[in-house]
Amino acid sequence: MKTFGRIVLCGMISQYNVVTPPSSAGPSNLSLAVPNRLRLQGFIVRDHYDMLNEFHHSTKWISEGKIKWKELSLKD
Repeated sequence: MKTFGRIVLCGMISQYNVVTPPSSAGPSNLSLAVPNRLRLQGFIVRDHYDMLNEFHHSTKWISEGKIKWKELSLKD
């Protein structure tokens, strides 16, 4: 991450009912967030329902390759 980078946290629903989290749960380099002044913020869809129509129009950006993402699982 670049200094002052932003990280969006979402997709945790699969872990809501886990009694014992896997030993590899979470990033191993979280300590780098402070010296790099990173911003980690949770994202919940219902906080942004007022922008739902705009979101539906943004699917064009995905097909044009303007939006990129990397999905990680607990196995990564």
